Amino acid sequence: AGPEKCTEMVKQVIEHYKIDSNSGPVAIIGFCWGCKIANIVTNEIPNTNFKAFAACHPSFWDSDTGKEITVPLIALPSKDEFDMLPFFANMKKDIKEKSAHVRFNDSHHGFCAARADLKSETNLRDYNNAIQLISDFFLKRLYGISDEHTTA
Repeated sequence: AGPEKCTEMVKQVIEHYKIDSNSGPVAIIGFCWGCKIANIVTNEIPNTNFKAFAACHPSFWDSDTGKEITVPLIALPSKDEFDMLPFFANMKKDIKEKSAHVRFNDSHHGFCAARADLKSETNLRDYNNAIQLISDFFLKRLYGISDEHTTA
């Protein structure tokens, strides 16, 4: 399915579970071009309590996309993604201050999803690190929970 169909499917899930401003805090995660979908969803669905957004090895983004981010973001690009510093420079200040960026220079695009090679020591290390970073970021942004493991 293309981006439009995927966006519509995510919107249907949100409607099905009646996720709105009366719900608890909500997070969303995207992998590869799913980051584009997640960004569209956070911008197009009013009255949804999105508090956190994770983007693993994002594609179909560029530096200007930073201007579109409306939810605190943890971006986890691989060595194959563009330099995200200009992306973060373009973010709104209040969102940028609540966001994080960790680059995985030893791993390839897809290291944290379907293209992961968990038999590779390096990929497994980065995969586990990325999952922990996302978990910590979501705990912090959704529930205000921070501990010694939270680096984002």
